[in-house]
Amino acid sequence: MKKVKHPFILRFIYFLAKRNYLSFIKDEHYLKIIYYLNRGEKLNLDDPVKFSEKIQWLKLYNRKPIYHSVVDKYTAREYVEKKIGEEILIPLIGIYDYFKEIDFDKLPPKFVLKTTHGSSQNIICTNKESLNIELAEKKFNNWFNVCLYKIFKEWAYKDIKPRIICEKYISDNDIPPNDYKFYCFDGQIEFIQVNQNRYSLNHLETFLSSSWEKIDMFYGVTSNSHDIEKPSRLNDMILIAKKLSEEFKFVRVDLYQVDNKIYFGELTLYPASGLDIIEPVELELLFGSKIKTNEC
Repeated sequence: MKKVKHPFILRFIYFLAKRNYLSFIKDEHYLKIIYYLNRGEKLNLDDPVKFSEKIQWLKLYNRKPIYHSVVDKYTAREYVEKKIGEEILIPLIGIYDYFKEIDFDKLPPKFVLKTTHGSSQNIICTNKESLNIELAEKKFNNWFNVCLYKIFKEWAYKDIKPRIICEKYISDNDIPPNDYKFYCFDGQIEFIQVNQNRYSLNHLETFLSSSWEKIDMFYGVTSNSHDIEKPSRLNDMILIAKKLSEEFKFVRVDLYQVDNKIYFGELTLYPASGLDIIEPVELELLFGSKIKTNEC
């Protein structure tokens, strides 16, 4: 497993970018800098071949207005409802412009709070009575100042208004459900990623082919060494993922299955911002080969 090559320099660059001090640098040049500092490799944008290189290419050259609405966790619900139906949406409890607008007395004992404009910016509350509201407010106030376009040039997140959504807490016997992530290329599913025990020290990740054959690879999280049971509604999830990915060169469709019911998670255009390393390199090249940049 390779680590970030220059973590201290990167933190300083992200600190400056977050505060808009580096906006004078062209997106292409900025991406070349952070790509090298993360991976110790030069970014090839003229003839990209690796998955990581092609994600950077998509940030720069595959920019469609619809992308803004599908990465916003609130407006993405409208897209999903039109394409599939509201039945796969996690029930919405509230939408808020600011943390102080949340009336916790009116919330159920369990719920999930998320920012609409970010990634991994959420609080899973399984017991409202034990929630540290003051700490939660500090987290959201900090997250509101994070713009993924400024820091990683993820264009889809540019100018998205930060808000907070509250959703129903869904679980599998009080355990976070498996997260099924479908890697879709031009509407076709090539790979499936399954994350188990998220938000715990035992977080495991499994990669499989579209026909549920295990792939031995590492992509940022400890790989599951055991076989994983195929979900009973896999075929239905595949159909949903195909439908949701029709308009995208590449998108990862995240779904859950709880009590035999399918729920929509999110649409991800830039997994790990295209900076994590896939090992072995042959698989990073295989993933990259599925994105047809010459057809954009």
